[in-house]
Amino acid sequence: MLKLLKSDKLEFPLTSEKNKTYVSPILERNCYDKNFYKLAQGWRYFRYLNVIQKISDKLFIKVMSLEQFLLQAKKSSFNCKKFSELIVHNLTKKRDCNIDLDFSKPNLMGVINITPDSFYKKSRVSDIKKFITQFNKMKKFGVDIIDIGAESTKPGSNTISIKDEINRLDIFLKQIENVKSNTIISLDTKNHETMKKSLKSGISLINDVTAFSSKKSQEILIKNDICGVIMHMQNNPKNMQLNPKYIFPPIDIFDFFEKKIIELSNSGIKSSKIIIDPGFGFGKSLHHNITLLRYLPLFHSLGVPIAVGLSRKSLIKEISMKKFKFTKNISSFFSPEKRLGGSLALALKAYDYGVQILRTHDPLETLQAIYCMEEVDINH
Repeated sequence: MLKLLKSDKLEFPLTSEKNKTYVSPILERNCYDKNFYKLAQGWRYFRYLNVIQKISDKLFIKVMSLEQFLLQAKKSSFNCKKFSELIVHNLTKKRDCNIDLDFSKPNLMGVINITPDSFYKKSRVSDIKKFITQFNKMKKFGVDIIDIGAESTKPGSNTISIKDEINRLDIFLKQIENVKSNTIISLDTKNHETMKKSLKSGISLINDVTAFSSKKSQEILIKNDICGVIMHMQNNPKNMQLNPKYIFPPIDIFDFFEKKIIELSNSGIKSSKIIIDPGFGFGKSLHHNITLLRYLPLFHSLGVPIAVGLSRKSLIKEISMKKFKFTKNISSFFSPEKRLGGSLALALKAYDYGVQILRTHDPLETLQAIYCMEEVDINH
């Protein structure tokens, strides 16, 4: 994996066969003067940028103000000027959405798993009564999206048949109309047959860990008034954690999304239907995940909403195992049930980075953490 080298100048042109430039805003919680810009018309501000350049087989980083970046690009060439203006437009524009979600604030996606083998036991429901109870509890806590999944995608998990997935979902989806209210319902599936069948139950968001790689899945996005979460993953859940490799995770994953957004756009899918998820824990080591999280603001320059799932993930266990030394059985001590503190810390980091959708198993605690942070940092 490459390391970032500090640089005192930009290389021009900003984009060519040899050079590629990436821009990550350095975010602040408050607007200190007129030179600060609001990120995505949301709750964070920026004036300075981390400008990363990939030149041949090396990566360079330079910190500069937005004004400096625009001025140097303008002096270089018309194409560089247009590139820099597009970046600024993507960083500042309001995030449009095809469904009723307000991206000027963080949105919580609560998780309900109707699987017998999901990695976090408390997210599982096995009967209608528990499903309705969990659903109503999330609505009460003010969750914006409820994500329902019938197939586990934890590391090492096996694929189930489409028939089994639909059979698992069927009885629960029939209940949604009775309990839905104004809550957005998301379906976590990679199978276009499951997507198509579930639309009749009021599903308006599809969360696909394979990033809508199927043309038939793309057709469903095109033909229906719904949105799709495009997630990054190396390989598949069965083998994704077997020695994943990156040149530099934030850059590799940015390039993946950039190509994917162009592909979907060429297929007729509007940007207002696209949400990206960098896929923490999906084909990534601890070092990959941490590096990705540090440079998460980079993805705002793609101009679409960002969703992240950090809740109860194994990276929390891995961090804990590095830091705590009080027990020999330390691995088993930090089971998913013992990862709430880490989940909240990582959720707040994502919130601090202006991420528009936070996927969580603990909506009450996550909202409480955000409200406390808002009260201290913003309401002054």
